[in-house]
Amino acid sequence: MSINNYSTTKNNINTIPVQKGFWEDFYIGATRQKLEDLYFNNPQALKSEKSSILSYWSEFEHLQDVLSENCEAFEQWFLNKATSPETITRCRRAMKEDGTIQ
Repeated sequence: MSINNYSTTKNNINTIPVQKGFWEDFYIGATRQKLEDLYFNNPQALKSEKSSILSYWSEFEHLQDVLSENCEAFEQWFLNKATSPETITRCRRAMKEDGTIQ
């Protein structure tokens, strides 16, 4: 699936906002479009929340360039030991809602 297949015109009601990556990635598109592309090319990349995040960071935000030789160790830690980012953000939202934090 190429970016040319995606509709990004303002006249389309279902338009997803276009987002450029921080690292000036060559693939310019919305997050959903990027995830669709990942899934199309490698369905296993989206098999879990963590693998989706890691695949997205690697493919579109060049995680391997930032971590260099530490990338494999980070991937193993993130996939096998790290608390899910969604768990952390849900807890933070709950703490904001109940007034624990502002």
